[in-house]
Amino acid sequence: MKDIILEENNLNKLKKLVRKYKYNSDIYIKFKYNNKLYSKPSKKLDKYKNYLEVIETFNIKDRRKRISHIYDYLCNYFDEDMRKNNYCEFENGTCIANRLGYSVHDNNGCCYQYKKGLCKYLTKNGCSNPNPSCKIFMCEYLNKVKKVPNYSTRKVYLTNCFFSFREHLVFRRNYFITKKEFLDKYFKKIKM
Repeated sequence: MKDIILEENNLNKLKKLVRKYKYNSDIYIKFKYNNKLYSKPSKKLDKYKNYLEVIETFNIKDRRKRISHIYDYLCNYFDEDMRKNNYCEFENGTCIANRLGYSVHDNNGCCYQYKKGLCKYLTKNGCSNPNPSCKIFMCEYLNKVKKVPNYSTRKVYLTNCFFSFREHLVFRRNYFITKKEFLDKYFKKIKM
């Protein structure tokens, strides 16, 4: 087992290291700050949060657990941004597009499958099945009228360190399925 120690002055090498060693189970990355070693996010080091998220993910050596971790991270990342910015302007179960008649239905936002109706995972309390593909989706009203910036796994530092073009596509285009189904599909499409 070998540790690679990064410091403030060489954190810019992190993405390159991840790309080079992401399938090597003998290498671990740590971040040295004030003579202490860190391998996961810490409130004390909030300005290095993105780097520490990558380091924590890199140090998960089981591939299924690593991709599961990225799946959960993306769900939380997009949920947090959506809550902070309130792009959809939900009021009483209806988004701005629903209220203005820009949607194919009257409520519950964009959780709608063409020719199938509302998503089966939608409950009165919201989604019962977090899925990054669903969270990335922005309706036409948000994109064209409100000019909300498109969500993309490419805009997330963590996924840019780990994902190939094909992996970005898998995370973008698998709506309305459970996490287990998603991970099974991912590993079927992305063979290493």
